[in-house]
Amino acid sequence: MKHRCTAVPERKAFVLCAMFAFLAIAAGAGAEPAAENTRKPLAGGAVNSASATLIVATTLETKIRLTDTLTIPVLRGSGALAKDNNLKLKAFAEASPVSANAGAEAVLTPIAFLQIFAGGTIGTGWNIPIADGLRTNEPELDAEGNRTGGATLEDRSFGGIVWSAKAGGTFQFDLGAVVPGDWSHAVFQTTHSVQYRAFTGAQAGESWLYEADDGENRNGWNYYGSAFLGYRPPPRSVPLLEMFGVLAENDAYLYGTSGGDEWGDEMGRIKFGPVLAIRANDRFVVSVLAQWRTLRNYTEETQDFAFYQDRILDSENPSRIEFYRAAVNAVWKLK
Repeated sequence: MKHRCTAVPERKAFVLCAMFAFLAIAAGAGAEPAAENTRKPLAGGAVNSASATLIVATTLETKIRLTDTLTIPVLRGSGALAKDNNLKLKAFAEASPVSANAGAEAVLTPIAFLQIFAGGTIGTGWNIPIADGLRTNEPELDAEGNRTGGATLEDRSFGGIVWSAKAGGTFQFDLGAVVPGDWSHAVFQTTHSVQYRAFTGAQAGESWLYEADDGENRNGWNYYGSAFLGYRPPPRSVPLLEMFGVLAENDAYLYGTSGGDEWGDEMGRIKFGPVLAIRANDRFVVSVLAQWRTLRNYTEETQDFAFYQDRILDSENPSRIEFYRAAVNAVWKLK
């Protein structure tokens, strides 16, 4: 079934990317989040942990995730930079109202301030009356085969697999490691990765929509980067406050589509805002985030076109900032 439209609003992604990845800083600083801090020694000193995560946002995004992690001691030394080195093997399954996904990731910490990771995901989606999970996005044509500016969103419910493979690295720093003291834990983390993402039901160059996003995906490479600057107060003095700070994210298409500069295809999509993490107890952590984002501006003649490739970027004022969403991430330790 095809859904035709002449105007498509900015669509909200059910995936919240890595907006709460800053919690990993605590692990690098020697104080893992509750959901990752289970200690059940296995052979060779390995530790298994599991967590359940619920994500909700003001943009009607909802996702539930189950994660199992095996932490294996590797490359350890006696110094402060090597005593906690490890390899984490993670597997997860997640579901939203319009999708189901599973994935795995390996994260190597060869030294305290560096992580190297690689992983992949598979999933599929379906459509419901209030949200689109999986569709192809094509330009609408008139009887003579000319573009009208409209878009045709074809229903592809369970019509293929959306898969991805990624690799990247994370640099993290805790001032408390250099300046000892309960109040010196100012933290910084930056992550950069490249990802190949594809929908098996799409042809080369064909656009597709997944998990109610903007429908500008094509099979190909993407870049993702993030930076977090925050502070972790001493738990004895501030019992509930785990961490607070500012998170910025940037993701960009690396498709190299011919003519893409006309609609700003490779312009980074930046999100930023404050983050607050509260530890209710040893098994429950809640994170709250508010985000602003950049959006592309188009010429007055093309800004209402539904198919994004028919729009023309406003060269004099190519982007703007607007409030995006508030989100809550609740994590329970299961074992």
